Amino acid sequence: METRSTQTAFRFRPELLARAKNRARSEGKTLNAFIEGILEKELGTKEEKFEQIMAEIKAMRGTPTHKLEDGFYDMAGCIEGITYSQEELEADPKLAYLVDKYGL
Repeated sequence: METRSTQTAFRFRPELLARAKNRARSEGKTLNAFIEGILEKELGTKEEKFEQIMAEIKAMRGTPTHKLEDGFYDMAGCIEGITYSQEELEADPKLAYLVDKYGL
């Protein structure tokens, strides 16, 4: 991680800024550290995001993952043929989001 920082300015809606300040304070962080953490998480590498998605899928369905030699996962072997009922999707918004976003 780079140690030097660059100063910049952003515009936020007052209520959003107040919520961010309150959350940062409740987590014992500065506003800057809080927002940097959010950006780091959101802008993580594709591999990190993929790892996170696979972990979420595995936790939701107990599906085994098959890591290949190149460090990627055999998606077809992990999730091929898994379908979700409308009731499952309605009961779990996170699952519904993943199914919709990644075409699972």
